Amino acid sequence: MRLGRVFSELGTDALLKRAVSLARADYPFLPTVDGPESLDHFGAVLDGVGASEAAGAAEAVFSHAIALLARFIGDDLTMRAIGEVWPSAIPAETGGPTHEEQR
Repeated sequence: MRLGRVFSELGTDALLKRAVSLARADYPFLPTVDGPESLDHFGAVLDGVGASEAAGAAEAVFSHAIALLARFIGDDLTMRAIGEVWPSAIPAETGGPTHEEQR
């Protein structure tokens, strides 16, 4: 997992588990995430629903994860961390590195 390079693997796992738990309010087909391997089958769960539902659930999980990160470490550090693992996601005007600068 690429985010694990910026944060610890354990921290990333906890963050994603909480994000999935929050997203379950709108997407109840998402798995209950309470064990050490609870995220291992997340992709299979998304494969088992329609494309639109899967995309919505993945977007909800990602949005919750970003919001949690921002709450824990602040907006600037969150944008910097996201820029390190997904450079093209951060517009240049936010002050984060551009995709070209990362090369």
